[in-house]
Amino acid sequence: MSESTEEAQEEPLVEEPIEGINEPSEPPPKKEKERECPECPGGAPPWMATFADMATLLMAFFVLILSFSNVNVPKFEQISGSLAVAFGVKTIN
Repeated sequence: MSESTEEAQEEPLVEEPIEGINEPSEPPPKKEKERECPECPGGAPPWMATFADMATLLMAFFVLILSFSNVNVPKFEQISGSLAVAFGVKTIN
């Protein structure tokens, strides 16, 4: 019984390769009429950094204003209820 297990362990399983699966593919040949694309400039335009800084500062300003605000809960519920009725979301009982 030990001889059959030794024989099975000595023979490694070798699969035959399938044609075209693991072979690297070559790029198609270039046509003579095909033009080369000019090199594109890298990175973002310079104005985008300024715009991003301004948008971030504006967001921080509104968050700061919101943090200083006081919410009057009964008044807020009254306003939200009247808006819901005005837009037809809430039905009047």
